[in-house]
Amino acid sequence: MALMMIEFHSNVLELNTNLYVIKPNILQDNEELKVLYLLHGYQGNYANWVKYTNLIRYVDGTNLLVVMPSGYNSFYVNHEIFGDYSKYVAEEIYELINKTFNIKQTRENTFVAGLSMGGYGALKTALSYPEKYSKAVGFSSVIKLENMIDRVKDSLRPKTELFLNKDTAKKNSLYTLSKKALNKVELYFTCGTEDSLFNENEDFHKHLNEIKYNHTYLTGPGAHSWDYWDQEIKKALKWILK
Repeated sequence: MALMMIEFHSNVLELNTNLYVIKPNILQDNEELKVLYLLHGYQGNYANWVKYTNLIRYVDGTNLLVVMPSGYNSFYVNHEIFGDYSKYVAEEIYELINKTFNIKQTRENTFVAGLSMGGYGALKTALSYPEKYSKAVGFSSVIKLENMIDRVKDSLRPKTELFLNKDTAKKNSLYTLSKKALNKVELYFTCGTEDSLFNENEDFHKHLNEIKYNHTYLTGPGAHSWDYWDQEIKKALKWILK
């Protein structure tokens, strides 16, 4: 297994950026490579998952290639001025991985996951591109962008505040996207009961039940913290790889 840092120029974002890739050892005969795109949270970066969890140890010995891009504070949505971050993840990086590692990703073996802002990004990305991802995982996910506008308004930098507005929230509603992509992607999400986002996740779980979207929802003691996400990523990887 190797941990690789790739620096490249993003034509979509019009800037130089980087990402981490955890690459598995040589595969066994007839074993197919699987790819997980793993997204960070607000004010995070591509290195967070490796730095703050035991992710490398958890994926060691598997056939999973893990891709961790920097999404900055974009909430992984498209913006006409600051960049199309949804396209950046689902199209540009997707093709970068294909070319760099000389693979052809299949929907059945391609997944996306993330925490907090990245949890929202993972769910939104998969529901927006159900033809590319078979599974999506959210940890302590932001569910409603409109609620996040009010929650962090005073702390947001001007650029980020432009990403979070009512028009963007409406265009990128997980409630709307889940109806359009009903049962096209397997969804798995979890949130701790001490998390400020717990009620949002509870409400989304109820919504998915109402529209009869098959999904897995787990909850239990836990805060918005790396201790919680470390234990949850370990559980989720078993679900992803089963």
